[in-house]
Amino acid sequence: MKNAIKYYYDIDADNIKNIQGQYKFYKNSAEYSLSLIDRKEEEISELYELINSLHLLGVPCHQIIPNKNQNLITNINNKKYVLLRKYVTISVPITINDIISFGEKTTYTWNYPTLNRTNWQEMWTNKLDYLEYQLSQIGVKYPQLTSIFGYYEGLTENAIQLLNMYSSFKDAPLCVSHKRIKLTTTLSDFYDPLNFIIDYKARDVSEYLKQRNLTIDVDIDMVHYLLDIFLKKKEDKILFTIRTLFPSFYFDVYEKVIDGIVKDDFLLFSENNKNYEQMVKKIYALVNTYIKLPNIEWFKEY
Repeated sequence: MKNAIKYYYDIDADNIKNIQGQYKFYKNSAEYSLSLIDRKEEEISELYELINSLHLLGVPCHQIIPNKNQNLITNINNKKYVLLRKYVTISVPITINDIISFGEKTTYTWNYPTLNRTNWQEMWTNKLDYLEYQLSQIGVKYPQLTSIFGYYEGLTENAIQLLNMYSSFKDAPLCVSHKRIKLTTTLSDFYDPLNFIIDYKARDVSEYLKQRNLTIDVDIDMVHYLLDIFLKKKEDKILFTIRTLFPSFYFDVYEKVIDGIVKDDFLLFSENNKNYEQMVKKIYALVNTYIKLPNIEWFKEY
């Protein structure tokens, strides 16, 4: 890879480390990463524009470096890469305050169609349709995955039902968000634009709470804090409740089982069911003290 970096970017890279598909190295005290990508060319182009806008706002996200031909994507051995110059190299895990600060700085009427992920109804409906078909074809190979699917399908349908009760969320603020947020996400990971999308403010904080709830009971004081200082609008609070209900963690594990990364183990799902339900009910009850939410019968059991 050293020769490819020299050829395409005219950088003499020493001590290159390959970490999960990222070739990391330092040059003139700056950290770089040549990273494999799984995003479309149109998305990379919009990300490049977005990065420049974020830098003007004082957001220190990593910069995509064009190659010698001024292309953002470089094909090396039939694989697609982008070179990132990193501006945040801190490897400590993010906190809820990091997410809030980033969300506040990046709230704007962003117009990047290929990065926009606000069509939750369509995406979730399509996901269920695809997974139902997939399990009808290969479900016999994954009995545990199949046995629990109906439970999480029901939760997703409840989330879609709530979305459909509202005509529009056109007044809900948009901000730069992340495809995935994990408890292990570091600050350096957090400012990696290859994980950026445009979505509602509620997305990242709800995904963080869901990940946190896999190991720790939901912190009601933290939820109060979010509702008071970050998710101030009515639309924010509704979307936060709905996004919390959507079981993204299950679909992540589902894909890992299908890809052979983890075993088809019922315990991966069943141990989280009770804690997850309790979290959803607590958040629903709390948000309902701020605004009137639609009645969902099983939410009232808390």
